[in-house]
Amino acid sequence: IDKQKGFVQLSSIIHNNNNNNNNNNRRLKSDYLLTINALDNQYKLSVNCYLKIHFIRRHQLIPKFLSSSIYNIDLPEIQYHSGRIRQRLFQIIALLDNHVYDKKLEVRYRFVDSNQHFIINRQTGYIAAKQPLNPYTIYEFQVQAFTVAHQDDILSDGNENDHDDENSYQGKWRIVSPRKILPIKIRILPMISLNKSLLSTIDSTINIDLLKTTEVGTTILHLGLNNRYNNTQWFIMIGHIRYTRYFHVDFQTGHLILIRPIEELIHQINLIELRINVTNDWINMNTIKVIIRIINNQIPIIEFSQTDYYSSISKNIPIGAEIARLTIENPSDDCIYSIDSVEKIKSYDLFRINTYTGSITVSNSLVNSQNHKHLLKIIYRCEHNYHIAHTNLHINILDEKN
Repeated sequence: IDKQKGFVQLSSIIHNNNNNNNNNNRRLKSDYLLTINALDNQYKLSVNCYLKIHFIRRHQLIPKFLSSSIYNIDLPEIQYHSGRIRQRLFQIIALLDNHVYDKKLEVRYRFVDSNQHFIINRQTGYIAAKQPLNPYTIYEFQVQAFTVAHQDDILSDGNENDHDDENSYQGKWRIVSPRKILPIKIRILPMISLNKSLLSTIDSTINIDLLKTTEVGTTILHLGLNNRYNNTQWFIMIGHIRYTRYFHVDFQTGHLILIRPIEELIHQINLIELRINVTNDWINMNTIKVIIRIINNQIPIIEFSQTDYYSSISKNIPIGAEIARLTIENPSDDCIYSIDSVEKIKSYDLFRINTYTGSITVSNSLVNSQNHKHLLKIIYRCEHNYHIAHTNLHINILDEKN
């Protein structure tokens, strides 16, 4: 840290490890919590602030396709008058490491080469036909997936040399991962060959409770289980992208999969309604309504019951006397209390805190103290998750006559 300006930089040890591909950098922790002290020597004042740093390793940013090494699908023929040109057909999905998801970290998609038959939505991976698809034809192409970060959200390590046009997308995003490629092979079936039998019965409304901590990539529902006659079925999700971007339904199996952390929505909504069309002939459709209720099962936030505590004491109070006991909401066994900073440096010599109970006691005589008011900042710090709760204790020292 620059002691005059407060700029924080990575140490040369980390830089050298990265540049030399040294395996030592693998032993670096993913998360760091730094306590930074600002001191005014003239007025004998000090204050602490906290900086949380999270290291993301390059391999965590590489997207992984849900599909295997090649994606084989069957599609019915599409004619000009079918109404299905430029409508969603199926979706290609690639996921990130569960520990690096962020609202400003996203996967983008594109065709490797120009494609005259299909178009792809670069943000969602949905693929549609842009012209008729002929029966008994096989179409093959490749899709790229790569991760982009918001310019101000993840600091660069200087190893990003990709000058793709995505870098200049409104000046906000830059590519932060290698490109992964998935070959696609589509077989077009003639409409006459499709099974016109009735669809298997599927409940029109399905209710699901989904935990907030559910990991990305989890299958939360299998809609294809009710296919009693083993007919060819296709599943197409419809609805607004605001919610469909969090879920993916497999075009051929009906697996409903979580593809973004659901906790991003927890403060906006707790009930999501998805609509999924099911068909075996692309003429008759069953629409399934999936209602997802988000359950918040995370550990409650640790915090003090008050932002400020006040205590008035006599200057003749005996050493060791308790003057306050701070209480924490939802305490944890591996968290401790401490006096983090004081308004006046001499206050450090007068008071102490029990690290496990939060009891504040007098540690030195107050008789000769020149200051009648003291302000202590108390923190409750948890090493396992780097959580910090803080509060202020205002102490007023009274003369005997008061």
